[in-house]
Amino acid sequence: MFYSVVASLYYPGDTAGFLWFLIVSVGVILAICAPQLMLCDVRKLQPKRHPVSNSEIIQMTTIGQKFETEPVQYHDLHHHAEVSGLALFLNPRFWLLFITTGAFASLGQMYIYTVGYMVKALVTNTFLPPVDPTAEYVPMDIVIQQEQQVQVGLTSIANCIGRLLAGILGDIITQSFQKPRGWLLFIPGFGLVITQIMALSITDPHHLEWASMLSGFFYGFTFCIMPIIVGDVFGMENFSGNWGLVGMAPIAPSFFFTNLFGKVYDQHTSTTDLGTNICTLGNGCYRQVFKLTLGVSVFSILVVSIFNFGELYLASRPNERAKANTKQEK
Repeated sequence: MFYSVVASLYYPGDTAGFLWFLIVSVGVILAICAPQLMLCDVRKLQPKRHPVSNSEIIQMTTIGQKFETEPVQYHDLHHHAEVSGLALFLNPRFWLLFITTGAFASLGQMYIYTVGYMVKALVTNTFLPPVDPTAEYVPMDIVIQQEQQVQVGLTSIANCIGRLLAGILGDIITQSFQKPRGWLLFIPGFGLVITQIMALSITDPHHLEWASMLSGFFYGFTFCIMPIIVGDVFGMENFSGNWGLVGMAPIAPSFFFTNLFGKVYDQHTSTTDLGTNICTLGNGCYRQVFKLTLGVSVFSILVVSIFNFGELYLASRPNERAKANTKQEK
């Protein structure tokens, strides 16, 4: 991210100059940090051991027993018995998480892969006549490069913040409010709806920064909180395999949305006199794709609602209560 910002601000269009700065800066960082890696003390310090009397051991044990606390019990955290293998595929909650992960992650990945083309379309549209004669002229290619680097940097920063905040909120919602972490899936759900609307409506490349930050944030949020929820719901004994299966969900939809974006973008391009393909419609080059992804994001909120409240709804139905009472009597 740091080098992306430096390249866009100080070395626009100057690849050789940027590479020179990159080499020098790496050398400076190495020179500054190398002393911190020196082993100043090679002696193995042996910890001093002091004999402890039996009375002290008994006393410590007694004190420890007095202050033992009961484990914290959380209410309705969606934690069930260990689930894996065929039982995982027969569990409806697995498919709800699979669909949610596929929707959230694929929308984030599509944006990351295609934001460069979005910048190019928006910047190209601003260079069409009429052009402000008082504005300082900057070659279009340099402006596109600068904006693309800024979008990538902002997305990376927001991605990191989203991952950090997801972990913090996951602990707060369970420990302070005794609620399941699955409720946090509404945050990226509604957030992605907002980002799709922004992508549909933004016509100024400078305003695209907000969409990039939000997309990166909710993408990072999703990939931090989702494995934790998988562990809560299906247990930790087979966590690696379970999360591996859920983590495969974005592969197909991400491939589909990214290719769809490319096809729609190519349909709106035209060939210039120099033989290059260019799209001059601004956000019209890709609006059709974000209309579809907006529907997907709204549908994902419905899936998250079923995941969190579906069991409560079924339990509230008279027939389900009667079945539960019959099982208890048996």
